[in-house]
Amino acid sequence: MSFDTLELLLGSRDQFFTCVPAGNERKDKCLKAPISHEVTNALTSDEIKQLEDVIGYHDQLFELFRSYGSVRLFCDANSGDSAYYIAHPDEWEELYQDFRIWLEELDGSEYEELVPSWIVDAVVLGEIPSSGNYFLFLTKGIGKGKVFEFEHDGFQFIEVSKDVVTFIDRIATITEELIENLQSHTRFSDGETKIQWIPIRYEGIDKNGLKVVCGEG
Repeated sequence: MSFDTLELLLGSRDQFFTCVPAGNERKDKCLKAPISHEVTNALTSDEIKQLEDVIGYHDQLFELFRSYGSVRLFCDANSGDSAYYIAHPDEWEELYQDFRIWLEELDGSEYEELVPSWIVDAVVLGEIPSSGNYFLFLTKGIGKGKVFEFEHDGFQFIEVSKDVVTFIDRIATITEELIENLQSHTRFSDGETKIQWIPIRYEGIDKNGLKVVCGEG
């Protein structure tokens, strides 16, 4: 297994989104918003073993954490906001408590109707920052290894990938679909005004020196 798409994204340079103001259908104003990506140090062998003792063995998940402790993608240079965050396992409990706030608003019948039974076997792997949406990883059962997104708007649990490699490919591969997804929850800043800018086009130079362009314009 490999995380080639993530490594390619992390190794790219001069990355930016061309953005337009949210709600501006004429798109007569544009912003070039520089972006970056942040990772922290990989887990040690002892930390991996401790994690295995808690959630069992998961080859793809552990392979990811043998390379990175956490991953934050598409960070806005001006605001510090980002589009996706895969959290260090030390942060999972805090994320889980944040996620549980949404469930605590349900009464008994609503909980039974809206919350899947597999929730007891899931950990909150990460989030879409500032959105109220979370990524859940199933640790056991027939769905073991799958990643779901909890979308609080509509209270849906959406299967986004069959495994961790596919999930990382989904959020780290520059496509028009990814840009459209960012438009629904990620805003960029010009550092001067209160305008909320939405991305419509990506440009960057990958680690092989090739220019990558995707999106409108």
